[in-house]
Amino acid sequence: MHASVVVLASALAAPPLHDDPRGREPQRRNARPGIVRVVRQHADGATSGEAPPGMVPIPAGSFRMGVAMHDALALAAGDNARWADDIVAMAPAHLELLDAFFLDRFEVTNDQYARWLADSGREPSEFQRDIWRPELDKAAARKVATHPTDEGPRPVRAITYEVARDCARWLGKRIPTEAEWEYAARRGRPEQSFYPWGEGWSAWNSGRCAGFDASTRVLGPPRTSVGGSFKDDATVDGVFDVCGNVSEWTASPFRAYPGFVPQTIQDRFGKRVTKTEFGSELLAVRGGCMLGNGVSNNLVWRCGQAPDSAAEAIGFRCAVSFVPGLDALREAVDRLAPTSSKLRDSIDLGTNSLAAQVIYTGDERSGLADAAKSIAFARVKVLIGLLEDLRIRSRDRPAAVGVLVLSQPSLDPPLSPGPYLVSFKGRGFTAEQEAELARLKRHRNPAQGSGRTDVSAEDEKPRGLLSIPATVDALVFSNRRGEFCGWTPANLTEEGALFASRLAVEHAEGDRVTVTFGIKTGNRTKQPQFAPSFQFPSGTFEPTAR
Repeated sequence: MHASVVVLASALAAPPLHDDPRGREPQRRNARPGIVRVVRQHADGATSGEAPPGMVPIPAGSFRMGVAMHDALALAAGDNARWADDIVAMAPAHLELLDAFFLDRFEVTNDQYARWLADSGREPSEFQRDIWRPELDKAAARKVATHPTDEGPRPVRAITYEVARDCARWLGKRIPTEAEWEYAARRGRPEQSFYPWGEGWSAWNSGRCAGFDASTRVLGPPRTSVGGSFKDDATVDGVFDVCGNVSEWTASPFRAYPGFVPQTIQDRFGKRVTKTEFGSELLAVRGGCMLGNGVSNNLVWRCGQAPDSAAEAIGFRCAVSFVPGLDALREAVDRLAPTSSKLRDSIDLGTNSLAAQVIYTGDERSGLADAAKSIAFARVKVLIGLLEDLRIRSRDRPAAVGVLVLSQPSLDPPLSPGPYLVSFKGRGFTAEQEAELARLKRHRNPAQGSGRTDVSAEDEKPRGLLSIPATVDALVFSNRRGEFCGWTPANLTEEGALFASRLAVEHAEGDRVTVTFGIKTGNRTKQPQFAPSFQFPSGTFEPTAR
């Protein structure tokens, strides 16, 4: 009989669940004036909770990505022929299907970026010297990076993809794919709407977005604008500055669209064949910027950029998959098994097979936010064998049962933030383990007169799997290098099986909050369950609604 892994149901009343990305039952409270705290949960294949602060829901759907080649060539005519190599990259049009997700209403600002810098102890990059400067923080007795006050609400720029990605992770988010970016920008408009305010290339109007004309109206170098300053530069869902301000990183390689072929064009030097520089080592950058014009400041322009480069006019905005925890779990599987397709294929990331809770704290309008708090767990697709078979097989080599991701330290067992492979180890020791335990015992208690220098009990105490008592079934946590990180009792029970699955966050005694999840085998006669507990500092997680 097969055994499966699920997350145990909470005995507490659960909040209403629904699949509408816009939310019906708000799960929020005011954290401080002007700031809200939104709780998003997923269990039993259903999701609850409103959109994260500062983000808008983008429903699932399909669209024609890119433009027809004849439209691209129309833009590449005349004076624009000098940019033809890049212009033709926006063609041909092709169908894309997307799941629902959330997207930032505005591009990430210098204020948001500064919070991440302070929390992570990092400094601005060398590319940002013109905007950021070090100042002495007397309370912390160290220098911190600051920016001019009026730069705070403006988009951060001149950052590499890696920096943008790390900042997005801190926010509990990710960088959108190129298809997600264009779908959100063009959704609900005719295919010929290359700008938010009109159809066709002739609709270009430099006064409707934060492009070169707008950024040079005042003395000094070109500057960005406060997000949302140009009301016409917005999508039907309320995402601003898709045609101006800063161009934005995406997580997609800059590759040719399906069916792309180089084109013959006529420029002032005669006929030539376009030479577009695609490459999987480049990432696609989307959206117009404060240095752009009608050629680049539209909804379909795309170019490639090396991820370790930082251009003056490139920033980012964040996305979040509709299912909370899914982004973190996908990344965890990649990090835990970068080259192992066996492990990668064994983890079930279907919405019915994972449970998660994410808490976002931020400003509703600007999205100014603190680090997100989250826990997520995904089970393996199948765990073969009855309980006793599993116990025997897993004594020496624990059997993988799922992947866990923490955004903050666990107190019990003591685990650092990060991804973990979760495995089940059956009670008992192998002959080899018994021999090793005997050796350690002899080292701690050497025979009198043996001449051996004693070793401290601390140095010689059982480690790794040997630290787990032989009488205990346990869940074992290991990192991406396969190193033992901790364990917790599995607490098998033979009664009161719970068939629903939910991540339960409950108030515990003292200053801790206990997060409980578990694993249930398919043995329907005894219905044994593995139920480990995790404890977190109070205040870091909201309790499950009673």
